[in-house]
Amino acid sequence: MPDHLDQLMELAESDFGDDLVEQMRTMRTQRVWARKGGQLYPAQDFHFQNARPGTYSIDYSDKIGIYISPKRVVTDDLLLLPDKNQDYILREFDRFWGCADAFEEYGFLHKRGILLWGPPGSGKTTTINLLSGEIVNNHQGIVLFAHSNAAITTMGIGMVRTLEPDTKMLVVIEDIDTVGRGNSAQDWLNLLDGNAQVPGVMYLATTNYPERLDDRFLDRPSRFDTVMLMPMPELEARIAYLRAKVPQLTDAEIDEWAAKTEGFSLAHMKELVIAVKCLGQSVDEAISRMLKLKQNPPDSGYVGHGPLRAPRPVKKDTAQEQAKAAAERVLLTPNASVESEQTG
Repeated sequence: MPDHLDQLMELAESDFGDDLVEQMRTMRTQRVWARKGGQLYPAQDFHFQNARPGTYSIDYSDKIGIYISPKRVVTDDLLLLPDKNQDYILREFDRFWGCADAFEEYGFLHKRGILLWGPPGSGKTTTINLLSGEIVNNHQGIVLFAHSNAAITTMGIGMVRTLEPDTKMLVVIEDIDTVGRGNSAQDWLNLLDGNAQVPGVMYLATTNYPERLDDRFLDRPSRFDTVMLMPMPELEARIAYLRAKVPQLTDAEIDEWAAKTEGFSLAHMKELVIAVKCLGQSVDEAISRMLKLKQNPPDSGYVGHGPLRAPRPVKKDTAQEQAKAAAERVLLTPNASVESEQTG
């Protein structure tokens, strides 16, 4: 039995019931999938099929144990905008899948971890979608969205590797600061760098608040080898977005819109296009409305006949400045710096 299955058996025995232990034993002998509806789980007395390249979520049921189910990701058309940090991640992603032999030559397990951090709307989810499309379409691999329970996620990854020994896997952990805190932090650290590791996996995690993470996530490569800030779109990216989405705008109009939207996320840029081109609002009206929300977001303390407390002070820092300030508080791994790659 592969080493990672030994570890999964121990995990199942300590954290779950006899049914899941039996499922682990079945995996060891059967090594085939069963399908019920859209769910895939280790076969027992059913016919089987291979998991198709695609995006799945790791789930758990008392009846069938751990299984993966197709996850439908609905997005607008993805645009590859000018972004040096995103470009760096895409290059590292491509390099990783082409160097399995080099990892083996030096005695390292072929796995890698990337943590993307930055303010909401800075492009983290877009990067996930770009990498997901890359691994599914160009590498015939699968994307696994992590369960909120680290142990279930660990066993789900081991289950997939057992039944799909050669399939490339991208494991996505969104908002890791919400699940990797307190007592559960150790479970997630074990998932990233514990004894039940399997080859051919890239872990991709995101957070808006890296300062909330246990330092052990940030200061040790082989958990997250690259920690990358995803800032709000720069001027060049906003211009490229407008040219792609509203090609009828003149160059002067594009320059005007882009200049007035410093610190705007792609979600804000999308809303600007919808508000002006679909709903007939003026550019200044739409931008003013969104700026007011950014500076003074809704607060339940204002309900009724008057403020229940003093109004919030107006936020003067742009999202870019907030991200730069946060960067000073977060350890960036040396090989994650775009500048160091260019000058090194």
